[in-house]
Amino acid sequence: MFNIEYHISYIEHMYNANYSIFKDKSTLALRELLAKPDFRWNIRELAKTSNVSVGLVARITGCLKKFGVIETGGLGRNGFILLKKPEQLLELWTNQYDFSLNRVKSFYSPDKNSLNKITAF
Repeated sequence: MFNIEYHISYIEHMYNANYSIFKDKSTLALRELLAKPDFRWNIRELAKTSNVSVGLVARITGCLKKFGVIETGGLGRNGFILLKKPEQLLELWTNQYDFSLNRVKSFYSPDKNSLNKITAF
């Protein structure tokens, strides 16, 4: 059974407050995995496509394997990474997401219908 509390504590234990696979450049590789969940990636290919280092992809892969959301196989150039549980990956990510890291801008409009106009755009 998937235990989100265990995985969150694992993240905090492994990377304390300074590092998370759900922040910064790491998310570029996660986005690629989620965009093509049925694709068999190798580490170099995922690193190149995500524009991150091979070492970072290897670190991310290790964490995702411990979380049980990917399948890996083969060695070297024949090795692969396959996302098996995208829903669990998204659940882990949303539980670690910190909206306060985003820039927020506020706007005012006297038009009471402005939100409808913006969402229609």
